[in-house]
Amino acid sequence: MPEIAFDPAVLELNDDQVLTTLREVVAESPHYVYSPPQHQDRHDCYYVHTSWDGTPESPGCVVGVVLHRLGVPLEYLAQYEGWAAMRLLDSLPVALSARTINALENIQCAQDNGRPWGEAYTDATGKTI
Repeated sequence: MPEIAFDPAVLELNDDQVLTTLREVVAESPHYVYSPPQHQDRHDCYYVHTSWDGTPESPGCVVGVVLHRLGVPLEYLAQYEGWAAMRLLDSLPVALSARTINALENIQCAQDNGRPWGEAYTDATGKTI
């Protein structure tokens, strides 16, 4: 993977920002059931959807969408394809609470098991959209 011109240290995220953005993303598409593009078939979930030639085009899964909206470049997210959300979050020098990390990890798991984003959000946070 080429060197990414992104310094994760510039991120200044907190629990409120992450959880608010998560809620906004899910509220936009609560009935959305994630599925990867046909040409990306090695994993159940992709943080980044690419073109046929592998060029990053858009965030994919719910965690990818949330982190990209908060300033994490697609190229950085793509380095963590196939890894759990926890591993990706550990790569970022942000101090998130266990509650926030668990919410992201749990919504990711529910999404990967075919749950619509709204239901996955409720499962992960105990709140409804």
